[in-house]
Amino acid sequence: MPLRPIVACRGAISYETAKFTADIIGPLVGRSPHHLKNSKELVEKLQHVQLTNDEILVSYDVTALFTCTPVNESFRIIDIRLRNDITLHERTELNVDQIMILLKYSLTTTYFQYDNVFYQQIEGAAMGSPVSPIVANLFMENFEQKALASFHSPKKFWGRFVDDTLVIIDKILIDEFTEHINNQHPAIKFTLDKE
Repeated sequence: MPLRPIVACRGAISYETAKFTADIIGPLVGRSPHHLKNSKELVEKLQHVQLTNDEILVSYDVTALFTCTPVNESFRIIDIRLRNDITLHERTELNVDQIMILLKYSLTTTYFQYDNVFYQQIEGAAMGSPVSPIVANLFMENFEQKALASFHSPKKFWGRFVDDTLVIIDKILIDEFTEHINNQHPAIKFTLDKE
């Protein structure tokens, strides 16, 4: 049975660094038109949307997003976003290279003990770290941009809150679209629930 460790990071050696870094990179999240802040925003966006007889409401969930987030790829995405962020100087005096050193430290020093043996998490972002939700969100914003742009038929609606996505799509495209998004990245797989 595969395990997914949830590390209690509060009090860990890298916790304060992760929290500090999260405050710097946090404002980069939400610049995608598909990002949802909360359920209230979802309701507002769907308030005037009506489904036709050919459409269906579908919920996608990324399987184990935090622990499957490709960290090295996320570093590249975040580095580019930071270098293009014209408001970065308002949040910190650190330069992008210094921020990236702190981020890499925060995401690569995840240790935990189980049955008197110490382990290091070498893949994904640690559940319990303040920086992990931000890193996962930034990766997913990049992921969804590429996935949606490369599918032949536009969706009526795609709204995502971290790893949960609500989609309005033509019924006949569900299987093809699900296969499409599940083939975009080897680490990211979606489960599907129809309305």
